[in-house]
Amino acid sequence: MPSSPRPDSTDRTVLLWRFDESMISVIWQYPSETYTYVITVEGTNAPTSPTVVVYKNGTDVTATVMPTGSHTVSGQNITLKPLTLLTAGSDYAVIVNATIAGNTESRKLIVQCVDPKAV
Repeated sequence: MPSSPRPDSTDRTVLLWRFDESMISVIWQYPSETYTYVITVEGTNAPTSPTVVVYKNGTDVTATVMPTGSHTVSGQNITLKPLTLLTAGSDYAVIVNATIAGNTESRKLIVQCVDPKAV
């Protein structure tokens, strides 16, 4: 069976926060990888006060999978703490909250941790 080329990792770490959508994206990550995701907020109102909670099977695993760093904002970009230590075969719901134009907004990012040995 031919294999598909692996997408460039930088293409999947820069995401867009749209005002009319509650989900940002569904992406994949290998268990051995650590990525720092950047979310660009549409419009002219800069986001502030970002917070993130990561759930695996309904359980908050934020302290385990985002153990270091801090979430930051620069202009329209929210840079999340590095996401790491994921378990192969698991899905993670990353809930990103930020204040935009005086409103607290939430978006969901689904990260699927792919087993590199799976066919």
